[in-house]
Amino acid sequence: MRTGGFELRKWASNQPDLLSHIPPSDVQMSCSFDKEEPSFIKVLGLKWCPKSDEFTYSFNPVDRQCTKRNILSEISRIYDPIGFISPVILLAKCLLQKLWESNISWDETPSTDILQVWNRYKSELSQLAGIRIPRRVISDNISCMELHGFCDASQTGYAAVIYFRTINDSGQVSTFLVTAKCKVAPLKIVSLPRLELCAAVLLADLLTFVTTTYADYLCFNSIYAWSDSTVVLAWLAASPHKWKTFVANRVSHIQGKVSNTSWRYVPSSDNPADCASRGLTASQLLEHKIWWRGPNFLQHCNRDVWPAQPHLEMCESVYSEEKQTSLHVSLEEDIICDLLHKFSSIRKIQRILAYVLRFFLKSKDSLQSKTSFISSSEMRKSLIYIIRHVQRKTFSDIIDKILSNALLPKPFRKLAPFLDSEGLVRVGGRLNNSNFTYDVKHPILLPKSHRLTDLIIEWIHQANLHPGLKTLHCLILQQFWIHLHEVLYTNV
Repeated sequence: MRTGGFELRKWASNQPDLLSHIPPSDVQMSCSFDKEEPSFIKVLGLKWCPKSDEFTYSFNPVDRQCTKRNILSEISRIYDPIGFISPVILLAKCLLQKLWESNISWDETPSTDILQVWNRYKSELSQLAGIRIPRRVISDNISCMELHGFCDASQTGYAAVIYFRTINDSGQVSTFLVTAKCKVAPLKIVSLPRLELCAAVLLADLLTFVTTTYADYLCFNSIYAWSDSTVVLAWLAASPHKWKTFVANRVSHIQGKVSNTSWRYVPSSDNPADCASRGLTASQLLEHKIWWRGPNFLQHCNRDVWPAQPHLEMCESVYSEEKQTSLHVSLEEDIICDLLHKFSSIRKIQRILAYVLRFFLKSKDSLQSKTSFISSSEMRKSLIYIIRHVQRKTFSDIIDKILSNALLPKPFRKLAPFLDSEGLVRVGGRLNNSNFTYDVKHPILLPKSHRLTDLIIEWIHQANLHPGLKTLHCLILQQFWIHLHEVLYTNV
């Protein structure tokens, strides 16, 4: 660049020896190691002290009228690209959400409640200057390097935070905050397990970003993803196809970025992402040790002190997102008619339909009928199904009049027809108080000229060894009532 006439100036370093080889005119003026008071240099929106090699923040509020526009302008001046002060940033994001929800104009003064929250928040921001974050996150003589990510959610927001955990040759453990990110919860009400899953998505993306960024410089021995939600861990342990769309899409996204074996459970009390999902003031963040160094168990070289992993039970919250497999079987009337005209035996048609109905029931309940034989109850149900469809086609007007308590046509009025509990049209009458069986007292009404009626008469005739006309008539009346039965009987 010097050959092209581009002289690089304002050099800065945390090593005085390096700067001694650079002309004083090309060195950053504030980069001095002689002063007792630390000097700071602005680097990517942060303040960096070369002498202590630490990052810090500064915020000087501007005294102006509190309007929606000015509050947004002030919050935008809090620059935190790496996410070191995410718990403080979350409170600002929540305040902006309330401003938008209040639906006021840009230059309108917010309500008293919002002003109180803003003034309290702004008065704390000056304490950000007390934060000191070491720039160097990798110690010397490292024998093991791990990446630990934590995620958490609340009704306020959700967050993810990542730490480096290093072990040197002497067995000394060090942890460093690397990056963090937070988001406010949507205004639309979302269940807490779903918000926890969104936090896991945020962590998966953040872990991918960190590993990709450091791919050419660092090699991680292990990568861990921690969550305090056993519901989310149960979702992640199963196939995405098992869950409903919302959960399935996010589980698939996470599993594509982070291995299932990397996920572990951490108690809420040891989860550093907890504070970032709820928010902290600047003074609270200064004293929050778990945020800056991670949970205490990471400081131990012995992994036996790490949180025990619970058995992931399928609780109600887990089952609530399980995809329900449904099968819709629609037997149209023409299908029933096709069966009636295709086969010459009503018993064969019953068996075919019984297998279809069994398949439908088994898809809803796996405990249904494990035997391959069709039972008598299944045969009866299939016959009722056939008769009900035929009646709805041939007696549709009669059924409508029965349901509306309207006057029936004269041929049917004397039969006093009614609908039973199975939806069949039966004959009424004065036999209701007799000791006969229900089918004898109230026989099923069949149309006088229909393929079903012919097949039923033929079945009864064959089952009773071809009896005479009067005997056949009596046998049919045990279950069915058919108009003009004499004509039909002589055709058998």
